Amino acid sequence: GNYTNKVVPEAVALLGKDDGLHAFDAIYTGIKHAFSAEWFCDAEESIDAKAKEARRAMRKAVSQFEKGSPGVIHVGYETLSGARVEFERHGKIAKAIHDLDCGDKNVSAVFFNAFQCVCSEGNQLETAETTLSFGLSDDLLPETILSEQLLLYRDETVVSEDTHWRQDFERDLCK
Repeated sequence: GNYTNKVVPEAVALLGKDDGLHAFDAIYTGIKHAFSAEWFCDAEESIDAKAKEARRAMRKAVSQFEKGSPGVIHVGYETLSGARVEFERHGKIAKAIHDLDCGDKNVSAVFFNAFQCVCSEGNQLETAETTLSFGLSDDLLPETILSEQLLLYRDETVVSEDTHWRQDFERDLCK
């Protein structure tokens, strides 16, 4: 997520030469204080900037298509900004795809895979993933292109028809 961390060491051991050519390796021998602050930006300009990244990625992908050759656009991104931002970004991405000018390029579908790493009980690292798929061709649906749309699918994966940020929002609402 968006964290700023600060550590105040009890003592620091420096290794390496002090000759202007080598960087010191600093090893903390203990920690006196540790601080962490979570921050987020839900300003409209910030959300617009995130959506513009999606538009730039799609335009760049379209420019790489050979004329007449069919293909799909596949973009991955991290969802670190919280549910409210992701709801708005999702809407802006959908609009950007709707407005996408492919010119004479044969783009059949666009996939966005959104990832969020989470730490669960027992400090196990898990990843929440949501796939947003949009068909641009009337005769070809996204699910016929990729039968399994999750990139990080494993046997123990729990699949839902909802976005992970909506699940986060509903979980936080019930607290």
